[in-house]
Amino acid sequence: MKGDGSAMQARGTPVQGATVTIRLRHVAYVLGAAIAVVSGAGLIAALGPFLFGADPDRHIVVLFDLGSEGNLPTWFSSSMLLMNAVLAALIAGVALRRQAPFGARWAVIAFLMLYISADETIGIHEEINARLDSLGDLSGVFYYAWVAPAAVAVLALTIWYWPLVRSLPAPARQLTWAAAGSYVGGALGVELGLGQWTSVHGYTNIGWGLINGAQEIGEMVGLGLYLMALLHLIAGPSPVLRVSFGK
Repeated sequence: MKGDGSAMQARGTPVQGATVTIRLRHVAYVLGAAIAVVSGAGLIAALGPFLFGADPDRHIVVLFDLGSEGNLPTWFSSSMLLMNAVLAALIAGVALRRQAPFGARWAVIAFLMLYISADETIGIHEEINARLDSLGDLSGVFYYAWVAPAAVAVLALTIWYWPLVRSLPAPARQLTWAAAGSYVGGALGVELGLGQWTSVHGYTNIGWGLINGAQEIGEMVGLGLYLMALLHLIAGPSPVLRVSFGK
């Protein structure tokens, strides 16, 4: 048995000493295709009851519906948020160890991504919205009351992170701005319009499905763009990312 253990140590693990090359262009293709498939299936499921008379409670509809929670689109968004959190944490760790600028801000980004990933899964903002609703009868664009404190938080974070984003190299900086516009535009901007629509027309109609679909797709696109921004930042000027395993 002792001899077998020594032999295994000599051979190492299957990946020990290996280097994996990841082409960022290929990652972008796969990520874009995945977002397109999840978004398309989600829109069909969300609008199916109004366009094709599909049963909204049927399992396959609920599984893909962009307007439902705890399903495939929710898992997909939560997974992208978690991947962003891991990459931001890696950048934060390197920056803090080297005492480079903005290390603490990268750590906060990682925490926020982790928090929002959890929120996608367990609906923390829904509980916040319920508590704010209990303070008064809100309607119109603030029908979903959580958007008010969220907008203040986004403004404060934008001001705090402005120097960090300006310091990024061109590809990562441009992708970050595009990601922020898509994600915040969906999560907050479209949510305001959705609140106005819901306040007047309710949520069991095709208009609500379209607006909510635009919101969810905007968020997914934003997360995908930010994932690419972080990968470009880690890879530097190279079009490929190399991951080396210990020798």
